[in-house]
Amino acid sequence: MPAPGLPLPELWDYITEFITAPKDLKSVSLTCRSFCSAAQKRLYHDICLEENLLMMSYGYNPANPKAYHLSAILSHSPHILGYIRTLRVYSRSHTVHAVLAAIPWSHLRNLTIKLSPALSGRDNVKTLVRIPSLRALYVQFDAPRDDEVLFFVLSSCSQNIDELGLEMIDEGDEGQEPNISFVPPTLTSPRSTIHSLTLCTNAFFPDVLGNLFDLHSLKNLTWNGIHSPTLEHFFAEFGASVEALHLPYGFQGMEVSLNPSSCFAHFPSLQHLRVNVNPDDKFVSTLTTVGEVIERLPTITHLTLEISPTSMRELLPWAEEFEKVLVRYLAALQDVRFVLLETGTEGCDHDGDVVSIEELKKLFARFERSNTSCRM
Repeated sequence: MPAPGLPLPELWDYITEFITAPKDLKSVSLTCRSFCSAAQKRLYHDICLEENLLMMSYGYNPANPKAYHLSAILSHSPHILGYIRTLRVYSRSHTVHAVLAAIPWSHLRNLTIKLSPALSGRDNVKTLVRIPSLRALYVQFDAPRDDEVLFFVLSSCSQNIDELGLEMIDEGDEGQEPNISFVPPTLTSPRSTIHSLTLCTNAFFPDVLGNLFDLHSLKNLTWNGIHSPTLEHFFAEFGASVEALHLPYGFQGMEVSLNPSSCFAHFPSLQHLRVNVNPDDKFVSTLTTVGEVIERLPTITHLTLEISPTSMRELLPWAEEFEKVLVRYLAALQDVRFVLLETGTEGCDHDGDVVSIEELKKLFARFERSNTSCRM
């Protein structure tokens, strides 16, 4: 028996933290009323409604029943609304958007939503993106882009949002031209202050974002190498406050219009740089560029290198180059880490494992001795 005065709700929460499988959490929730609440907090913390493209080709949207089922659960047990923090809607269905817009979200903080090109039923999307409790909004859309649609969505979002992401998920027909004739109106309402921005698209010109949001306090920026004639101006205007920069595609695309080394002068507060480097014919030049950037910006104290090898053996020829860069450029850094993406076993899971320099050297040594690859 627990001692008198023991905070039992906290104890149940602590116990359920060790249970990750949804099936097990459902079983635990049926054990007793006390465990039910603790298990439901984890079961409903993150809701994902996905779109099955194969079924969509036959005219059936499997996300509709899921949306209706969720609506029914929340109608029967409204207390569950207080547990939901993240909603990911990977569906263009107007019906799904309408069902979700009718739910009185009270504690939702993170929303990912996929838009249809024409955005029919835009009022439902407007209702979702302006939920007062929202703090993070991630918008996915198809090409060709329609800037009027994007402007409508982004100008309608909650003033409390401080994290924003834009991603184009389908490049569409190359023969189709984007609708960029739309001239955005001047906003008179207060703008959201964005602290974290993710741009995984070349579809929405960066300078417009500065008119929609206050980006002068931007702390975290993820940029995938998009091409834009106003990109350097965007960096110059909003890069001063950025402390963490993530380049998931490395310096790809940046070299077309900008010098990777010189453009980082726009980030005088940068402390953490995370960049993708692939073991290919540009590996040495990419590592050298990383080193030159760090040399130009002594404010950088933390470096994370993402590597996507098909096998550990693919990394072996570059072990010596790692050593050269580490000795020449990276000695002054407080922390250097490597994220090995999609390499399978041997300390590297499918989502990517973070390893230190020492651990990476051990991996090199182990695979040199074994002369075996580590393919998925």
